[in-house]
Amino acid sequence: MSREEFLTELRKALQGRVSQQAVNDNLLYYEEYILTESHKGKTEAEVIAELGNPRLLAKSIIDAENATTEKTTAEPQKEMDGQETAFGEYSFKKIKIRIWLILATVFLFVILLIILLAQVVAFLLPVLLPVAIIFFLFIAMGMNKRF
Repeated sequence: MSREEFLTELRKALQGRVSQQAVNDNLLYYEEYILTESHKGKTEAEVIAELGNPRLLAKSIIDAENATTEKTTAEPQKEMDGQETAFGEYSFKKIKIRIWLILATVFLFVILLIILLAQVVAFLLPVLLPVAIIFFLFIAMGMNKRF
């Protein structure tokens, strides 16, 4: 079976059972797949044989499309950590996680600021301590002269 025959049979099997967009997307995908595999060294016949019967492939596509459609039209529910939760609870959990991330970031920022201030003090202490001692000595000597 040639690439054109395969794609024609696939189109016939899909037509009217899935959206036209899904038909076009799948035909484009399988045409590109066959061409890509052919460029890798396989013959078109080998690639098509690996893909199998286009009608069975179409059945799989139709089943997948119907399952997707049923899932999107069913009542929306969110699952988180294996438990079914309402949308509000899910949003609350996301907000709670964001708050914890913000708090952790602020905490780290404060710790880094304290470390930075400690480094500045440690750097300036050898300079400021003698200056402070001399300053206090001059003040002390000045107080003795007045009395």
